[in-house]
Amino acid sequence: MKVTLEFDSWDELTQWMQKNATVEVEFPDPELIGPAKKAPDPELIGLAKKAPEPEPVQEEPQAVEAPAPAGPVYTLDMIAGAMADLIDQGKDKMAQVSATIQKYGVPAINELDPANYAAFAEDLKALGGKFDE
Repeated sequence: MKVTLEFDSWDELTQWMQKNATVEVEFPDPELIGPAKKAPDPELIGLAKKAPEPEPVQEEPQAVEAPAPAGPVYTLDMIAGAMADLIDQGKDKMAQVSATIQKYGVPAINELDPANYAAFAEDLKALGGKFDE
């Protein structure tokens, strides 16, 4: 781990050290040490190696078309309406609708994954369900 601290003055450094140091440190008089020297810029003395800049790659924009739905799009309301019509036809249809719901592993249609709406609607159509498409 590397930690870098910067101080604006010698006094600021010594104050920080006196507050935060865990060992006793004596500081020499900054007048005796002289001004701090900054390391030369590596680019100025030719030590820095610059990586060649990659040439920009021009990509042609490609048109993205949304795939057309494979069939009709069903909503939860459409499915619920078809189910209600089937259930109104009697106990036999009610049992068939319940079995269809269980086939999809959900306790109620409001928990049916929207990705399964089309397949579920097709199952209801096989039972005689009607959809306004």
